[in-house]
Amino acid sequence: MQILVWWMMWSALSAPAFAGRLAQDAPCGGDAFEPNNVRSRAKSTRNKAVEAVTCAGDDDWFYLRLDAGEAVEVSARHDAGRAVTVDVFPPRARQPAGTHEADSTRQRVRFKASTKGRYRVRISTRAAEPTPYTLEVQRPGKR
Repeated sequence: MQILVWWMMWSALSAPAFAGRLAQDAPCGGDAFEPNNVRSRAKSTRNKAVEAVTCAGDDDWFYLRLDAGEAVEVSARHDAGRAVTVDVFPPRARQPAGTHEADSTRQRVRFKASTKGRYRVRISTRAAEPTPYTLEVQRPGKR
């Protein structure tokens, strides 16, 4: 996420004396997967664990390709007290899929792919401060 600030200073004659622009990354937007703040910019998990950072207003989106009927568990590990939310969306779906489970350091979603295609994963939090997490995808029976 990037913060963009415009400013203008006025002279005594009410004419603009100086104008400028400052662009700066938001405090939690510095992980290697940015920009991935919207569904259309989702990054591939490449079937590996992903280490990233999120904060309020900086949802992270990833995707994985699944075959119909494939059983999957998607989880996010995080520090206790800084809960993140994991949602998985089937292709072309607006509602998340699966059964959600959570404890103090991990949230997970288990589901069976209803159709073959690209499934998108959204990681979010309400925490204002940067919240590191590790995203993991388990595919029982698939190597």
